[in-house]
Amino acid sequence: MMTLLDIGGGNQPHMEEGYKTIATDRHDFSKDYIGKENCEFVVHDILTPLPFKDGTIDKIWSHHCLEHLPHQLPDGRDALVFAMDEMGRVIKPGCEVHVIVPWNEHTNAWRHPGHYRYFNYDIFNWFDSKNDTPDHEAYEYVHKMELVKNWIQDECHVYAIFKGLDNNVQK
Repeated sequence: MMTLLDIGGGNQPHMEEGYKTIATDRHDFSKDYIGKENCEFVVHDILTPLPFKDGTIDKIWSHHCLEHLPHQLPDGRDALVFAMDEMGRVIKPGCEVHVIVPWNEHTNAWRHPGHYRYFNYDIFNWFDSKNDTPDHEAYEYVHKMELVKNWIQDECHVYAIFKGLDNNVQK
């Protein structure tokens, strides 16, 4: 069975037929997972390295998680760059990473006091492997992914789909 990693899954994990879901969140929702078939919960904060080996996850789903990241990690690195890099590290080559965040043009982006980041349509272009800028090295963005689709969904969300690349898996 393939593995789907739901980053920030909380008490409502994203589940798909044919996948075993591993949901993570910094808060402990394990009691909500009792009895859920093909689904497990791992307490984990995306501000620390994901507890998976390079290139071992078949699909990643991050829905309404990244907007809650602070701007910096305690060591000064950018938290969003770190999280995206970790997703690129663990995703298998050719497999998809789905990211959904509130669009900054919609009022919902600004309503929650725990939203520390605001996303426009262009933000995920920076993480595309085809956008090889000196910034990537300066920000320690190593495990690049290919941006295959990026759009404004329902005039409320930015939805981006990335594909894992072969060069992200250490041999």
